[in-house]
Amino acid sequence: MSLSKLSKTWFKKRSGKRHAPEEEAITPEPPCTSGCTEPTLLVEQHIRWLHSTHFGKPNEEMAARVRRLNDLISNWKERLDAKDLRKTLSEEEMTGLMNDLSETFFDAELVPPQPSFQVQFDWVDDHDKNKWNILGVTIHKSYGCLIKLDPNVINPLNHWVFPKVFDKRRQGRLGTLLHELCHAFFCRHICENCHSRVSHGMAWQQLALELEHVSSNLLGLRMDLDRCLSLTCDEEKLGIKSRGRLDWDEFNLADTVVGRMAFKKPYLLHPKTVKMCRVIRSRSVLE
Repeated sequence: MSLSKLSKTWFKKRSGKRHAPEEEAITPEPPCTSGCTEPTLLVEQHIRWLHSTHFGKPNEEMAARVRRLNDLISNWKERLDAKDLRKTLSEEEMTGLMNDLSETFFDAELVPPQPSFQVQFDWVDDHDKNKWNILGVTIHKSYGCLIKLDPNVINPLNHWVFPKVFDKRRQGRLGTLLHELCHAFFCRHICENCHSRVSHGMAWQQLALELEHVSSNLLGLRMDLDRCLSLTCDEEKLGIKSRGRLDWDEFNLADTVVGRMAFKKPYLLHPKTVKMCRVIRSRSVLE
């Protein structure tokens, strides 16, 4: 399968010069005592798998997975666009969709049966909404992790963006599932302590950015995994400081839905989101 113009441009950018390590005032994390793979190395390995599988030599098994996933998304367009997903899709059907996404973008390693790790699906309930105010969440469990999705999202960004701004519900929900599968990927490979440090930082951003490009290419939809909004929430609510302008540029946050609106149509976003976007973009790495 040939690369889209968007993907080719991005791959070309990634092959260019990177910021020198001495420019980054970043304190390295201490090595994990549980023996976890360093998260950025883990992501680099998975990115190589994505490239070789989807854009390398023809792979008939994966091509069949992609066709099946596209057929499912096309057939379920109206159902995925519903205001309340619980009225159009069962938990079993959502689990099937989540597994198909995992098979395509994570080589089925998040799909049952896995002897020591399982990913299960459920709906976000009122208690979750009051606690987190979220579109989706991934929770560590003894069996692996649980992905929960808000079934009543009228707009994919309705917690932060005024109504009718971004009404592509199907893309928003697929993006949220991929967002949470990124978290599940880290749950699968690193310990809970390391995963909490990953949050929406460098390793997660690298993986989510790659998945945005690959999934947009394979599904024919412009996917957005809420990377910019997640980074602002980490800073505002968790106090996890990003690398400022370096993150903004390296992860192309200006091309996300929230990143674009923060500077072109700020009146459509929550004022706190606009403020955090501007703080991150204007902050020097060395501050």
